[in-house]
Amino acid sequence: MGSVSTNGPGSTADYLQDDMRNNDLSDLKDYWRWTIWSLSQEGIADDKPCYEFSINPHDGVIISHYSDITKDSHKRLPWSEIVWQTYRTHLKMVSPDGVATTPLSYIIIHKIHNEGTVKLMDEIAVQQGETIGEEIEWYTWDEKEPFFISLMGTDPVQQVARMMIDHNVVLGRRTISEIWTHGLSRSAKRERDIWVKIDAYVPPPATDPGHLVAGASG
Repeated sequence: MGSVSTNGPGSTADYLQDDMRNNDLSDLKDYWRWTIWSLSQEGIADDKPCYEFSINPHDGVIISHYSDITKDSHKRLPWSEIVWQTYRTHLKMVSPDGVATTPLSYIIIHKIHNEGTVKLMDEIAVQQGETIGEEIEWYTWDEKEPFFISLMGTDPVQQVARMMIDHNVVLGRRTISEIWTHGLSRSAKRERDIWVKIDAYVPPPATDPGHLVAGASG
């Protein structure tokens, strides 16, 4: 089972800010928040945005507040590309050479709207002995855990993975090392967050039977 922390979120209004402070991140007021709208051929904006996110290159953090990956998603740039280009633009604003003083470390998917992902997270929580309708504790899943693979397959995390793959070299070949999950239930609300932790890539040891050495035959 993944590791659990009892330092869970607080109220629906402040729990993200509390979680960020508990992980030594800046206040939300120090983040740039972007809302991206799709336009029709007539130049008319949709009735709701397609993406909403916050970024802070000083912290090395991207927060996804909302992402509509179903409605006409094939007609526009994907979340991974829009968020990455925006992050790079702000990085150049705070660092003229475009080199991050703090590497990209977390991508937070806040208040997940994807029902399939919420259902999976609830199923995982129940298997850990949690009760849906109550506050769900923090869980940390690494690549050795089956639930890590399950969460990697969800639409929100796949968006993160696509960005990591498309810009792997610029990111310094960093990789997803852990996925943190927790939830908050107040009244009729079910709020679920995923934190994707990003670290430097550590190749497996050469003695690992599953490790492939370039140029090896067999």
